[in-house]
Amino acid sequence: SKSRNTAPIVNEEYKVIFFPVAKAASSEWLRFFTRLEGSPEWCDGNIHEHNHNTLTHYTLADAQRMMTDPTWTRAIFVRNPKERLLSAFLDKVLAHKYVFKERYCPKYENNGGSLDDCLEYCTDFGFFLQNYTRYTSENVHWRSLYSRIDEK
Repeated sequence: SKSRNTAPIVNEEYKVIFFPVAKAASSEWLRFFTRLEGSPEWCDGNIHEHNHNTLTHYTLADAQRMMTDPTWTRAIFVRNPKERLLSAFLDKVLAHKYVFKERYCPKYENNGGSLDDCLEYCTDFGFFLQNYTRYTSENVHWRSLYSRIDEK
């Protein structure tokens, strides 16, 4: 889903809103919140498929109340951007090279990049930094944290 790894998780019982960030231990935090809910799915398969209660399930008025109420805790954990980007490259590109080429190189081409270059150089970290992240910045694993913050 488009909101994967980005929709804030809400736990009403403990009055917590958590903003997951991909490549900043988000899977472990999702597992924690799943377990906190009492769900046995916390240790099953792909934790990202669990249907968490997110802020998007609330009306704007309710979400605004929770976000401004001092009795609620709002949390986000971030990671050094360089380490986060390297982790994304190692995990999503090198460890899954064939999936990456099949799934992401066509997106790179659709956004103005060269498919042949992507297929040939995608495992080169310099190419990934200079080219790939620029043409496909919407991916939650290497998308900037700054892009998640709306203007006030």
